[in-house]
Amino acid sequence: MGVPTMQTDKLNPGLLRALLAVADHGSISAAAEAIHYSQPGLSRKLARLERAAGAQLLQRSRRGTTLTGDGERLAQVARTVIEDLSDLPATRHDRNGPLRLRVFATACVDLVPRAIATLAHEVQDLDVRLVAR
Repeated sequence: MGVPTMQTDKLNPGLLRALLAVADHGSISAAAEAIHYSQPGLSRKLARLERAAGAQLLQRSRRGTTLTGDGERLAQVARTVIEDLSDLPATRHDRNGPLRLRVFATACVDLVPRAIATLAHEVQDLDVRLVAR
């Protein structure tokens, strides 16, 4: 049996990364923490991916989350796709212009500070200004 027929117009790399995070970390909560998502947000992404796949991709239990056979097959394809995308040359952009993020107020409590810390670690001379509107 091959990979389930996908609604590819509803597929994006973020959904594939969500599946791979669960495969690598063995639970939705551990995967969410690893990729800096809330657990409910990651669960919604995974549900979207299952709808797009037209198949159950995850088996949830008290001991964690494992991939079904369809999930395993899709994860193999997803790893190749994500690796191929990471091999593409980086697009140059104006690093001097502002980066504007629109977020829910509740994200500013936990998610935004973690994202900024990750960016600051990876990007030299990052100047961050939070502006409330």
